[in-house]
Amino acid sequence: MRKIKILLVCITLYTSNAMGGICDYVPSKYISNSGASAVSAVAGATATTGIGMNVAGFYTLTHSASGLVMLGSTSAGTSAAGTIGIIANTSGAIGSASAVAMSSLVIVPAVIIAVSIVAYEGSCYLTAL
Repeated sequence: MRKIKILLVCITLYTSNAMGGICDYVPSKYISNSGASAVSAVAGATATTGIGMNVAGFYTLTHSASGLVMLGSTSAGTSAAGTIGIIANTSGAIGSASAVAMSSLVIVPAVIIAVSIVAYEGSCYLTAL
């Protein structure tokens, strides 16, 4: 009988008005308005950069022996062998950063983060009006 009373008290406390709503936990309340805006902007810029590079005709080439990543472009011209042009001096940090930015494993989560933050903050803002 004592366990049933404790269970009823716990259920009563759990279902009381002490529970918070979903808009009590928006990112702007925890990391400030500028912090939430910065996270969303960085995620959006990352996605835009990667998509823009893909649309502009850039692609990555990985060197078989060293593993370094080089950039190629359909607009860089052709070589004497008839292959599409490889952009010079992109086998170091530039090639690696570009490969990361152009990766779908970076673009898709960046889009999801940017859209989620904007939708979450926006819907909570509109319900507060």
